[in-house]
Amino acid sequence: MWKTDCFTFILICLMGVSCVVAASPESEASSPGEGPSPVLHFPAISPQEETFLEKCILNATRACLEQLLVAAFRNQALPEKCCGELLNMGEDCDKHFITYVLSIPEIMSHVDEEKVRAHAHDVWSRCQMIILPQ
Repeated sequence: MWKTDCFTFILICLMGVSCVVAASPESEASSPGEGPSPVLHFPAISPQEETFLEKCILNATRACLEQLLVAAFRNQALPEKCCGELLNMGEDCDKHFITYVLSIPEIMSHVDEEKVRAHAHDVWSRCQMIILPQ
């Protein structure tokens, strides 16, 4: 049951990302009367990867995961509270989560993958400076 709940949660986050992607300058806006939104096709991942993602995203709230995706896709700052949650997730989790989102064909076809990865890295670095100042 948790797997279903976890991936439902990821789906909800990704629905928010699809809205961000649809509104991003890299994508073409569709007309309101063009029909329903496209269905997202989630790529298959190994059981180990699935377990890893399920466990590591528990360290962040839904709101912060959504804000993380918006920050990565739009190169925006993450609120300090969410920075703490991001660092609790861990860098490997952050990278795997972004990689998984980018592997969804309907998202990948509308964004510059290198830019999103660079933005995600910038978000991580900014959060480290905020939460773990030297």
